[in-house]
Amino acid sequence: LAETQKIMKTQEDVNEKEKIMLEMSINSARTYLEDNMGGLDDSYDLAIVTYALHLTASKHKDHAFTNFMAKSIEESQMRHWERPHPADKPTYYYWMRRTEAINIEMTAYGLLTMLHRGDVTGALPLVRWMTMQRGPQGGFISTQ
Repeated sequence: LAETQKIMKTQEDVNEKEKIMLEMSINSARTYLEDNMGGLDDSYDLAIVTYALHLTASKHKDHAFTNFMAKSIEESQMRHWERPHPADKPTYYYWMRRTEAINIEMTAYGLLTMLHRGDVTGALPLVRWMTMQRGPQGGFISTQ
């Protein structure tokens, strides 16, 4: 919705009623996320909610960011987020990637949030980790 709002601001043929309805939808979505943020414990949920609250300039964005950052894993000048592995984790071989697509997606949301905050220095450890996840042809693991 926030991205649509940016586009609509540049369009001259959009009527005022549509702009007001879009603004109301954005406000409702933001309020819902703010009201339900306290129960979030999953890193993936926090990643999406934190980014959305930043896009909508929520007054709760810093609190969400603090909670999201607390879930991050930092090692060797890299930072990322991951979901806990199941107990029956498969054996990994040297040629296999050691992460799941959802971990790359969460870290990408973290990167977008950092850049939205203007924290390029804070974004570098995320970029380092994501670069390490690239496959031999330059792409990332896929869920497709």
